[in-house]
Amino acid sequence: MSETALIAFVSTILGYIIAMLFLPSLNELFNSDISSDILFDWRVLTFITLTFIISTVVSGAYPGLILANFKPITALKGKLAQVSVGGFNLRRSLIVVQFVISQVLIIGMLVIIKQMKYSQNADLGFDKEAVVMIPVATGMEAKGFTTFKERLSAFPGIESTTVCMAAPASQVFWGNSITFKGKAEQEAFPMSVRGGDENYVKTFGLNIIAGRNIAASDTINELLINETFVKKMNWESPNEAIGKFMETNGVNDVQIVGVVRDFHDRSMHGDISAVGIGAYNEVYWNFGVKVNPVNISGSLKSIEEVWTSMNPNGIFSYEFVDESIAKFYASEQTFLKLIQLFTIIAIFIGSMGLYGLISFMVERKTKEIGVRKVLGSTNAAILWLFGKEFGLLLLVSFTVASPLAWWLGTEWLQDFKYQVEISPAQFGYALGISTLIALVAIGYKALQASLANPVDSLRSE
Repeated sequence: MSETALIAFVSTILGYIIAMLFLPSLNELFNSDISSDILFDWRVLTFITLTFIISTVVSGAYPGLILANFKPITALKGKLAQVSVGGFNLRRSLIVVQFVISQVLIIGMLVIIKQMKYSQNADLGFDKEAVVMIPVATGMEAKGFTTFKERLSAFPGIESTTVCMAAPASQVFWGNSITFKGKAEQEAFPMSVRGGDENYVKTFGLNIIAGRNIAASDTINELLINETFVKKMNWESPNEAIGKFMETNGVNDVQIVGVVRDFHDRSMHGDISAVGIGAYNEVYWNFGVKVNPVNISGSLKSIEEVWTSMNPNGIFSYEFVDESIAKFYASEQTFLKLIQLFTIIAIFIGSMGLYGLISFMVERKTKEIGVRKVLGSTNAAILWLFGKEFGLLLLVSFTVASPLAWWLGTEWLQDFKYQVEISPAQFGYALGISTLIALVAIGYKALQASLANPVDSLRSE
């Protein structure tokens, strides 16, 4: 117990120092702002002290009791049986538990990576590449909108400019009730308004599948809707929507003039809304500028020059649409970093456990290996003697980890309306990575044992 306490105490001090040194890096990795003062909080100190005491008792009590129960005469004669020494099956169990944790984390990490790649690279139904969003300056009026767009159109790197509420996919949304002409009651669903001028469709690459684009206007008198809107109204085709009038936001006789193909107006977490796109100066909060990707930096400089000349007292700022969409999944990105970090730690601990077990096995089987070699056993056969033991442990851990990882992955994916499937390949990768780790962890020791001179191990016999 005293030896275990000494090891635990040194480990606790080293862990505390490492935590202090790595805290700035962790803050940067997870975009957090944790002060080092937290490490001196009484609750943290109490937790560390209790961890030290519990780990000392749990780790030291078992071997202490085993040693205390040894019969001195039997021990001194070197006749301790495996059952007397104990611990071998416990070691196996601990290795299995460690690799279950490692494999669950590996599979979970692969599922999260696949979903994140799908969310960020899927076709959203609009063009998000090389589109810059620039906040409208305070006090800028409709004439300023037109002037800004006209001045930008003179630059060859600017392909299109729109003034709008937000990008097609945005955390900013405005739900509005709607009532169709000739009906007394409002529709059962709200319309998600995307305020935008006549260039909105062109700038964001939306696809009109029926009707036409809205005309230039200062007020909302024409409207584009999406396919989901058509489905919610139970219309047989998009063409059926063309020409219908509605009342929305207190404005009467707003005519539907076109239908655009569905696009993801929010993140992959939710359904596509019934969207309406129309000119509405009061919600023009941003400019959307489609630039030529060949010379983005030059185009940004031109945009800044025009914006600054029109707003000399303002501060120019911008954000690319693809960057803003990536923020939809900021929590998932942080979670992925955590999973990756814990996976590395779990793999490292599992590798140490494997190395400890192979060392224990080699020590116990030293004379057996010597006898086998004297009787003509090959190095490959001796390596297989160890390999089959650890292969079985890996298979047991994989059998336990697979259903657990599948269940956890399925539960996590429920938060996404549009999600990937958990494929057998991800389980295969986890098994392959675990096997590779095991080979690295046990390979050296097993090879050393197979190449040892049998004379050395059998000399005392």
